[in-house]
Amino acid sequence: MYTITVNVTYNDGSATYTDDITLNNISLTNVAPRNINCSNPTGLNNTSTVIKNFTVNDNGSADTSGTPAVNTLNLLWSKVGNGTKTINGVTTALDAGFFEFSNTVPGRLQMGSGYSLTNEVTYNITVKVSDLNGVGSDSLSTQCAIQFTTGIPNVPVAICRGNQRTPDTVNCAESIEYQFLASDIAGATGSYPAGYNQSGTIYYNVSDQAPSDVQPVSTGALTQGVMYINTSFRNTSTTATSEIIYTIQYRSDANSSWTQATKSTGGTVALSENLSSDNNITDTDSFKFNLEGEYRLITQRISGLGCSSGDSFFNVTFGDDTYGNTNCPTPP
Repeated sequence: MYTITVNVTYNDGSATYTDDITLNNISLTNVAPRNINCSNPTGLNNTSTVIKNFTVNDNGSADTSGTPAVNTLNLLWSKVGNGTKTINGVTTALDAGFFEFSNTVPGRLQMGSGYSLTNEVTYNITVKVSDLNGVGSDSLSTQCAIQFTTGIPNVPVAICRGNQRTPDTVNCAESIEYQFLASDIAGATGSYPAGYNQSGTIYYNVSDQAPSDVQPVSTGALTQGVMYINTSFRNTSTTATSEIIYTIQYRSDANSSWTQATKSTGGTVALSENLSSDNNITDTDSFKFNLEGEYRLITQRISGLGCSSGDSFFNVTFGDDTYGNTNCPTPP
């Protein structure tokens, strides 16, 4: 309990009055540290030694005076457990000394002595920051959990989980548009090259169609990692050929214009990619992309004499080119 004296000044327009008011039996309550920078670190690889410099802008104190400010003092950073690593979908615990906090730089999480990161591995660690240097029953703490993938990061989970369309085929006289967008609204996506977005086009929005166990997802656009898109076409006719013409386009965001997508292996996707088939022989192609932004795969209608004497099937698969579709990141 505290007794606090408050100096009060009042001016009624003609005179100024001052007085001391005593407040008795005041009880103060501690507040846990607030405004922690808890974003996931990026750009880490097997040579990285510093994982993240955590900061907290408020230890609960109202006093912002001094350098450093009083409301940032007496904070103790520590781990909650030792963390985990996930390789090919298998999660195991880390050694106690794998991660540690620096003794010289407050809030710096770093590699422990004798340990190093491994590329293409997902790491998870929870930390906490305590006020009053973590001493006494009045000390309060706030926790923060981070996750990061070393080397090349995972693609967003909606892309990673792949094509959910059932059946995932397009037949004769049909056309389709696969949309890798930040928005989950399916529909026409602006202007189209001649011959594309014909009446009756099927729209498949990757974000909207992501599996229910990862919904809601934050995006269907490529925000990180390397995405693959594979196409295949098959016609059952033994007397004639059918074909599909399609392309893949890119824009940096919804306010930008569509252009031909640039492949991570070099070059751009042709405006008129072509797959053709007869005698039940499958024609295929594959593409990889790593430029962050929105993509769309658009087709013209399946055509050709093979449509009159057989059945045609166009399939699209997509996912994470680096880690496959079985080691998807935690949603969203």
